Amino acid sequence: MARMSRLRAVILPPTLIYVKNAKRLRAGSVPFRVILLNAACALIALLVIVTSTRAAGPIENTFPLIDGERQAVFVGGKSPFLNRAIERCTGRKLTEIREANFHPAAGQFPIYIGETEKARAVLAEEIKTLDDEGYILQVTPEFAVIYAAAARTNSGNPLVWAEGDFARRFMAVDHYFHGSLGEVYPKTDRVLIPCGKWVENPPFKSRAWSGYAGSAGPTWRVRASGGAARFAFHHNF
Repeated sequence: MARMSRLRAVILPPTLIYVKNAKRLRAGSVPFRVILLNAACALIALLVIVTSTRAAGPIENTFPLIDGERQAVFVGGKSPFLNRAIERCTGRKLTEIREANFHPAAGQFPIYIGETEKARAVLAEEIKTLDDEGYILQVTPEFAVIYAAAARTNSGNPLVWAEGDFARRFMAVDHYFHGSLGEVYPKTDRVLIPCGKWVENPPFKSRAWSGYAGSAGPTWRVRASGGAARFAFHHNF
């Protein structure tokens, strides 16, 4: 309804001008500027209609996280962060299903999270060279994969960082600093994810903050990479 109201507001003025000038055109000669104005108004109305029609329908080469009646489902286990982020942004929470209980069917849009069989099948080569703290995001029109192995270091759960990256990259969720004042959860009723593959390995083998305290959202910690060291050691070797 809101979309139609905005559409009428944009189309109605140039349409009325077009109709008014069309009567003058039929009546006889009119200034050339009136002819140009009439043509411009008709073109504006046409462009608005075409653009609005395209925006309302599904976009090719995207994955529907939330799109009207189309809604993704988490497959493989419980989402440690992303599902809550989706709910805060859209007001809708995705269903979570174990991979063994999921039976793909038309009209379903699974997001495979964690160490799933689907991820091992489609990302076998990438997983071979993935760092212990790395993760992989893959998006196709039919399914998405958020892959991360179980935590093998004391710097946190890689799946949390993967989901935080997903939320920040595709939903503009962000944590500039810990606490509610530093949180950004944009409100929306439609989230279409562009297709692609992103393999993320840490650029540093290990880095840590001395004196880090408190908690922060995963999208913030993906950037800061703070809170723990990859290896246990003392400052005085």
